[in-house]
Amino acid sequence: MIKVNIRIVAATNRNLQEAIKNGRFRQDLFFRLDVLTVEMPRLSEHREDIPLAAHFMKNYGQIRTHPFPPVVGISPEALHLLVSYCWPGNVRELENAIERGIALGVTPDIRPEDLPKALRPEKSELAEDDTYDDAFEKFQKSLFEKRLPRTRCEMAVKELFCSCAE
Repeated sequence: MIKVNIRIVAATNRNLQEAIKNGRFRQDLFFRLDVLTVEMPRLSEHREDIPLAAHFMKNYGQIRTHPFPPVVGISPEALHLLVSYCWPGNVRELENAIERGIALGVTPDIRPEDLPKALRPEKSELAEDDTYDDAFEKFQKSLFEKRLPRTRCEMAVKELFCSCAE
């Protein structure tokens, strides 16, 4: 016989007390697991941590290649959008937004137009004061965004998430 000494760490984003009441989680299992409960606040409850998302830039900096400059920061406008957003997907959604900003951006700073549309307020396609470079940048991004969903991998991912949402 081999003796083992183990600890089990379990995590969930569900209300287990409610799941027990609804018969979706076993009460005896809950009492075995519920030795130490750590409540993690949602990202929207501690917005002061959002500027710390800069550490994600270190993780994804290599995805931007020549001729585009490496990302060194987040523009004040983009940071305002990040802090103002409610983040229903929590830290994972924030990480994905930063990764997208790096992948689609063409400047040393992540700008509002590099972020997902859900974070940006609705506005007209081209503002009156857009320069040629701004207009060309928007064209490049829109072309890239139109082509991206055509890949088989993207279609498979989209199909998976669409079927899960139903």
